[in-house]
Amino acid sequence: MGAACRGYCRKIYLAIDNVLYAINETMVMWKKELKSLVKGNPTIFNDKLAISTLDDCLYMLDMRMIVQSGPIISPVIMIVTK
Repeated sequence: MGAACRGYCRKIYLAIDNVLYAINETMVMWKKELKSLVKGNPTIFNDKLAISTLDDCLYMLDMRMIVQSGPIISPVIMIVTK
């Protein structure tokens, strides 16, 4: 399990097993089931949320898209593999 926060922790991005969650003070805003278990912590940089999985995929989520469109089903914008 790992977590990252944004905006003075008004939103928390949490990975448990193979599910990535975005939560605020009162609710789960969205969740995304990934194909494999998460390894490491979600990381935020340059308005992107990065999370890697045990099958060596790197998921990059565009934070601006997530904020503008609200809860989303599939926030993945790019998967990088070896």
